Amino acid sequence: MKNNIIRSVAALLLLTALVFVAYLKRPGLGDDFTYWKVGFEISQGVPGGWRLDNFHDLRWPMWGAVWLFSKILGPGLLPYYAVPFFYLSVGALLTFFLARKWLNSEPLAWIAAAAFLFHPLLDPVAYRPMPDLSEGVWAGLALVCWLAAMRAQGFGKILAWSAATGLFIAVAHANRFTGILILPVLCALTLWYFPRQFPRFLMCLGGALLFIGIECAIYHSFTGDWFYSLHTNMGAKGKKGTDPVNPLTLPFRFLDTLWKGGLLAPLYMTLACAGIVGLWKKSDNTARVAVGWFLIGYLGYSCALQQLWPPRPMLRDADRFLCALAIPLTILLAGGIGTLGTWLTRLPQPGVSAWVHRVRSRPAPWILLFIAFLFVSSRRGWFDLDYLPEARAYLSSRPAGTKVFTHRSMWDFAHLIDYSSASKLDFAAGRPPGTAPKTSFMDRADDTEKWAGLSDEVWFVRKLMWLRARQEVRDGETTAQPPLATYVDQPGDTWRFAELIKVDKNPEIVFYQRRKADDPAHSKLTAEQLGLALPWKWDGKKKEVKATLALPTELKGSRARIRIVSTSKLAQPVQVTVKFSGTKQEEILTGKPTCYPNGGVDFFNIEIPPDATEAQLELRFDSKAKDFQLQALEVVTDAP
Repeated sequence: MKNNIIRSVAALLLLTALVFVAYLKRPGLGDDFTYWKVGFEISQGVPGGWRLDNFHDLRWPMWGAVWLFSKILGPGLLPYYAVPFFYLSVGALLTFFLARKWLNSEPLAWIAAAAFLFHPLLDPVAYRPMPDLSEGVWAGLALVCWLAAMRAQGFGKILAWSAATGLFIAVAHANRFTGILILPVLCALTLWYFPRQFPRFLMCLGGALLFIGIECAIYHSFTGDWFYSLHTNMGAKGKKGTDPVNPLTLPFRFLDTLWKGGLLAPLYMTLACAGIVGLWKKSDNTARVAVGWFLIGYLGYSCALQQLWPPRPMLRDADRFLCALAIPLTILLAGGIGTLGTWLTRLPQPGVSAWVHRVRSRPAPWILLFIAFLFVSSRRGWFDLDYLPEARAYLSSRPAGTKVFTHRSMWDFAHLIDYSSASKLDFAAGRPPGTAPKTSFMDRADDTEKWAGLSDEVWFVRKLMWLRARQEVRDGETTAQPPLATYVDQPGDTWRFAELIKVDKNPEIVFYQRRKADDPAHSKLTAEQLGLALPWKWDGKKKEVKATLALPTELKGSRARIRIVSTSKLAQPVQVTVKFSGTKQEEILTGKPTCYPNGGVDFFNIEIPPDATEAQLELRFDSKAKDFQLQALEVVTDAP
């Protein structure tokens, strides 16, 4: 028996590794990077690596896992990928052993675990360190301990399992605030299936309050606020997607999410519905727990409110929030397959019943066929590192000791994609040795201009560089743009546009090198030379505006920096799409300029194909946009 379990665990971990690698993607520039960044900076002892004013930094189970794997595996890419692989593995093991116990079938347990690995809800997070997948894992561990507490004999064991339940609830809550929703699930399940054991649930609740209270006490020691975590998370109150709704529609908000996702999502839900019927008829209460876990959990995510009146849902319309239900859903799916098999054996056709018995007697080939079907049907997208090899190649090409001036996030990003090469470069440029770059980068200041002047190269990630400024405009904290630093506003005379790396076809990562005496001179083109009559004011009516520009010879095959001056009351009123025609390689670029009510500068770095003849522009205005004016435009080019 023990050897069978070991073999099953080893085989399941091997399958998890195969699925993980098959669908591996490059690191993103969103919250996944933020969690990695916090864990990395803490592991490196960077001052200010952990900040109390950012709710991401309060989610210590996420960045803590990065920190732990950084200590074990070393910093860089490995901890970034180790975190989701760890949670995916634990989730698959939880699914397997719960399904094995509740469905009393190892083949169905394999089907449940395989289905978990391919669940469409996990598609955007299966390879990223995000709290969505881990929330389900911590909630699942809490439920396993709760079940043990319900069935334990002796006060000592009851107390131990209740404490473990409370600990996992507290960790799920710290992982993300919505992790606390496992608590009403366990309460309802206790009243539903184990009403006489309700005092034991109260012990679990006491354990959760104890461990959450310890966390609150730690934050209180820093801030003087016992409910600092709650108040910080409430900073997202009223955000996009949580507008007031009719309370009668709350239970139906996420139903479409469960059924969409290519071929697999409706198949999963159809089989899960059959599983709900089949498990509900079982006499064993623990088998019915999967039904209650999913149904009550779904209602919690869909109906939880952040404000009673007018009712505002806690969660926005986002598929990722339901990832925590992937475990019970796939157990129900496996139960549905078992239920369908039972129904088929009752049909009057003896051939059908005989086929079902043959499948049950030799399940291995059919399980492998099911896994192959999942591989073929998944919409997750195959292994694709996108920009990663190109970015690593550039970093490794820089001589040791190259002085690089950049912003904090780009410094982190360089160490993420290639820690070994980044560690050989000098990012201190004028600052005390060993210090990390400042977060502030775009605004003109004497110290940053001095540090840039002492450097060989200037690097930045457009999305991350603009993040804080864009948020300030969006929140109405500023209406006028501060003067920009020369190395981002007018780099042409000093800095050569050396390399551009696209992320998902968008120009994001920019490398400037100090211009040498023998470098070709840069060239400038004005809006008038490009055939544009400026200023141009949007009429506020057409949501899409298209134009075609003939490309001058000097632009073809160049690296170009487009500098625009615009105004709008909305931070990002328009999405600009550029498609080059006449070229063999399809080049489609998108970007959203950041605008200021009193006028401001933005810039885009692009590469123009040498055989392109025209640039087709499409401006798609946001539904909330009321005004937009393009006041000036200038293109500065460098030869590759």
